Amino acid sequence: MKRRNLIYILGILLCLMQAGCLDDSYTGTVFVEEEMEEGALHEIRMTIGGAEQTRGSGVIGDVSSFAGKDFYVYAFNRDTKTDYSTVSATDSLRCLVDGSYDDPESLMGRRAYWNPATEVVEWGVGESPIYYPMGENEGHDFDFFAYYLDNIEPANEDIIRSNDDIKINIEIDGSQDLMSAKAKPTKAQLEDILDKQGEVAMLLQREHCYSYYTASHNLNPNFDFIHHLVKLDFKLVPGGTPGMTKDVTVEKIEIRTKHKATFTVADKYDDNRLGLKFREDTTRLVLKERDGSEYRPRLISTVNKVGAVTDGIVDDLGSLLVAPDVEYYLYIVLGEVQENGLVLESKENEKVIYQGTEEDKIEFTAGNEYLITLTIYGQMDVRVNAEIGKWEEGGDYEYDYDDTTRPNQGKN
Repeated sequence: MKRRNLIYILGILLCLMQAGCLDDSYTGTVFVEEEMEEGALHEIRMTIGGAEQTRGSGVIGDVSSFAGKDFYVYAFNRDTKTDYSTVSATDSLRCLVDGSYDDPESLMGRRAYWNPATEVVEWGVGESPIYYPMGENEGHDFDFFAYYLDNIEPANEDIIRSNDDIKINIEIDGSQDLMSAKAKPTKAQLEDILDKQGEVAMLLQREHCYSYYTASHNLNPNFDFIHHLVKLDFKLVPGGTPGMTKDVTVEKIEIRTKHKATFTVADKYDDNRLGLKFREDTTRLVLKERDGSEYRPRLISTVNKVGAVTDGIVDDLGSLLVAPDVEYYLYIVLGEVQENGLVLESKENEKVIYQGTEEDKIEFTAGNEYLITLTIYGQMDVRVNAEIGKWEEGGDYEYDYDDTTRPNQGKN
């Protein structure tokens, strides 16, 4: 094999004999004494980059926000004979990484987290490193998959591992973010190899991602996580009510959405199959505060004037993470005290949120953030508007409220 130098291999074998370490090449598990010569073994090292990343109590927006938050990793031999139901505990040449490496009963990926001190992905606290197979098995290449479940903890019976893929049955509550990634070399990594080592080296390393060979050239798995849910933000605006004012209390906000899904977190043949497939049944998800606590009612006072209102806007509400769809039913419970002191009993309004026109609705797509503006004119008079933003670093989007060029995205 071109990439294997005989003298180098003999040197490694001699080092292994002298150091007295045990190399279990078939399983990929290596126990190394401290005097082992550096460079003879290649530990699996991973990075996160370029992703917009959330937690049940708030949205992950950049890599630094991932610190201390667990996600899970699988790695499978790219050989077509590999069966994704195989676990690392029984055959880690086929399944190099999964949760069974630490717990033989686990069907999950192996727990990992991003360490801000080292700026690399590390295994869960106390969990040992994993090395790429060596010797006669060092020519094997592996596909790496990662997924983030936020605070969802599926039981083993919710994890379906078949020959070709791994799926997890999940249910969302509106506060969790769900993301996944398949490791791929970045454009910057490939350009760096091209500049320093030439086109042949770049093509060869790209072809063998990821393996003992690529690790020896410091080309490690990199995960760019993709959001699989829609993020809905909310803003409350007082309406103009000429000749009177009203004090309206927004007591509760809910969105009806699909909530049960199958999450494909690894697929042998097609990266496009990764992600969520929702069932048709729906439920109401309740808006909470940004810190995950129960929603606290907001008071909106309408304004005795005609035209746009700029004062009294409430934009410190939390967000809901929901299934992609063409429309959502919104339920808002309002109480009202009129100018003459009359107190009206709280009532629920039902509104439809959509983009585009009623005849030609535009889908709310995964990975996008939308601002839902609720203009309150009274207990039974609420106008709804949706405008798209981009899920930016930190999970926030700077909406241009004065942009009059934005097309009408659904008002009712």
